[in-house]
Amino acid sequence: MKVCVFVLYHDDESLRFIQGNYSRYLHRWMFPLKIPSTRYMESIVFLEELDRPEIKEQWVDVDLVGCIGWRWKKKHVPERFLNELMNLILEAPSSALQSSDVLLHFLPLCGNILRPHSHPHMESILQHLFPDPEIKPEEISFFSCNYWMTSPALMTRYIQFLREIRTKMETDPVLETMLMENALYQGKLSPDRLRQLMDRPYYTHHCFVMERMPCIFFHQEHITPRLCHSCHKDLILKI
Repeated sequence: MKVCVFVLYHDDESLRFIQGNYSRYLHRWMFPLKIPSTRYMESIVFLEELDRPEIKEQWVDVDLVGCIGWRWKKKHVPERFLNELMNLILEAPSSALQSSDVLLHFLPLCGNILRPHSHPHMESILQHLFPDPEIKPEEISFFSCNYWMTSPALMTRYIQFLREIRTKMETDPVLETMLMENALYQGKLSPDRLRQLMDRPYYTHHCFVMERMPCIFFHQEHITPRLCHSCHKDLILKI
């Protein structure tokens, strides 16, 4: 099975961390990908970076493509998980995958998409984006936006979906007002750095809305996430 997982980083320090901790996987199935800093944070990789020709040629013909953050190893993921994941996905036959319904996420679900780190206005923002009454945010499970893999066909459709969402976010004046409010997230960036990224001295809602979009997209596609974490007895990736 051909697999391409991009490890997202943003500066020399995070690249050195990748090189020091993931060296045995690099350029086999794991590839560093530097991302620009924007108000969409890591979601910019789906909006722009994966579709760049020199990047897309790395994943367009594989069986599975996905992303993780450079801090993945700091998320209490056992070292054996990387070895088990590599062995399983690389040794599994491509015929074991149904490319129309593949979604694998790397960490346990974290409640519904209104959690965690969610501002009280998140539900209003999502309802404004998705007025269809069939989309009920409280019923959609949340998983981390950087920690999943899928087929190239679905990734291509997700990229287009996310760009349509960004267009709505940037052209709807009601949404713009809501998105620019203080998301009340206590991150590590300084007010000056936040002004550079968000045009505000605080985190706006843009990145937190975007990181919930994979959950909504795959929910609309009627695809249930498959967990691939070795802390669970049923282990990784049932393919």
